[in-house]
Amino acid sequence: MNSGSVSAAFWVSVFLHTIGSVDMPGKGERKMPAPRSYVAIITLFSILHLVADAGQERVASAAAWITVLISMIKGPFGDKFTNFINAVAPPSPGASPLPTTPPDLSGGTP
Repeated sequence: MNSGSVSAAFWVSVFLHTIGSVDMPGKGERKMPAPRSYVAIITLFSILHLVADAGQERVASAAAWITVLISMIKGPFGDKFTNFINAVAPPSPGASPLPTTPPDLSGGTP
């Protein structure tokens, strides 16, 4: 069976997680995300590959892309994107900005 869509969603998810987890310049020592932060992504997409190989490609593909969309909003990439939007287009007077999320300080590999 062909699970190319699930594989593509996996790599997009890894890319977005990495972009959202890397420290930005001027925010202290630069570090990459900890390898353990990728375990959930690898586990979920391994299960989705098994589902696709079992003949449920459309279900696995839909679940994979829904996961990517949710991670774009709720994951570390979504936090950085929200902060970027607030910096580029500050709200007008009297309007409240998009809610920001403090940076993830759980640690990573130097």
